[in-house]
Amino acid sequence: MKTKKILLGSFLLFVLVIIYEFAYIPGEEFNLSESEQKVLFKEAKKGNMSAVEKLYLYYNYTKADYKKTIDILRIAAKHNDPKFQRILAFYLLRKDFPHAHKITKYEKEEGVFWLKKSASQNDLEAKRFLKEYNEQNISGKH
Repeated sequence: MKTKKILLGSFLLFVLVIIYEFAYIPGEEFNLSESEQKVLFKEAKKGNMSAVEKLYLYYNYTKADYKKTIDILRIAAKHNDPKFQRILAFYLLRKDFPHAHKITKYEKEEGVFWLKKSASQNDLEAKRFLKEYNEQNISGKH
């Protein structure tokens, strides 16, 4: 009897996982209407990092809009948020992102600026990335 209950429980769990996998639409939880975007953008400009987070997820994952993603990251970076400063730097300095264009001199300078600013606020990932970036620059790999 106990074995049957365990098997039934396992089967039900398996069915729930399958239903979830087929019902889940990637990016759906980040879907925003035009009016929601406008409200969140106004809030982001005031320094509301929750609004920034929602817009970042929407533009980056749902819309895959590089320009708008960078715009919202710049707003957050200017509000002195070390996490978004690091993410912005990462976008500006990496060649392996979907935008995959040659990094301009301005992007490189801006990326290094935000990376240093984030690292100076004790963002550990920014410190690690800055070290890696400097090592690549010294060795000529970047």
